[in-house]
Amino acid sequence: LSAFLIVVNESYQWFERDKLLSEHAYAVSEKEYQDAVSHLESQHDIIRQSVGLLKDAIQRIDKNAVLHVDDAEAEIINVVRYLNKQLEVQRNLEQQLIVSKEFAEKAAQVKSDFLSVMSHEIKTPLNAIIGLSHLLQQQQFTHEQARNINALHAAAENLLSLVNDILDFNKIEEGKIQLAPRMVDLRVILNNLKYAYALKANEKQTIIKLTIDENLPAHILVDDVRLNQVLHNLMSNAVKFTNKGQVWLSVMVEPSCNEEHVQLRF
Repeated sequence: LSAFLIVVNESYQWFERDKLLSEHAYAVSEKEYQDAVSHLESQHDIIRQSVGLLKDAIQRIDKNAVLHVDDAEAEIINVVRYLNKQLEVQRNLEQQLIVSKEFAEKAAQVKSDFLSVMSHEIKTPLNAIIGLSHLLQQQQFTHEQARNINALHAAAENLLSLVNDILDFNKIEEGKIQLAPRMVDLRVILNNLKYAYALKANEKQTIIKLTIDENLPAHILVDDVRLNQVLHNLMSNAVKFTNKGQVWLSVMVEPSCNEEHVQLRF
């Protein structure tokens, strides 16, 4: 009996020890499980927030992007697919830009070659006109004939200057065209302008009037080619769209002028 009681007592102690070990193991496992679950939930929240921010950024860039998926994993896959698609679009655009750049370079070269060939062909007759009109200016003509020859000579010189600018298209494309002022008699320029359009105006039964402020200096420093270009465009349109009427070109000196600077109102 004594031996039996000893065995029963030992068995009970083993049972209590195993129970404590089991309870401890369960507590440890439960804590590790809760920590793992908490970590996974934290990671899931981070992923959800990151995907949300990424979707918001995509929606701001592309209003038509469709990224409405409930499952988080599928949502990430959807975003990745969209980004891959955008990368493919970007690669296609880059390829198109390369092709367009090559085409533009070839077109520029063709234009350069064309202008190089045409430069001599265009300027040769213009120089002849300028030379002949200069010779005519040295001869004796009536006042009306001399005025027409002077207008012809001035128009030819202006045309040559504009042709030189057009042929030098590199400066135009780079915005490097610079003004070339020189001392000119503005009254001569304005009168030549008037008589250049007199014939066209007469055909349309239109009168061209020219008014010049008496305070206008005898000579002013100005790029007469550019000024002529602007005034010719305005005068051409005025005569073109005026029938049986009057085109009036007025040049007035602003009160703010002084001995060195003059401001004109056309």
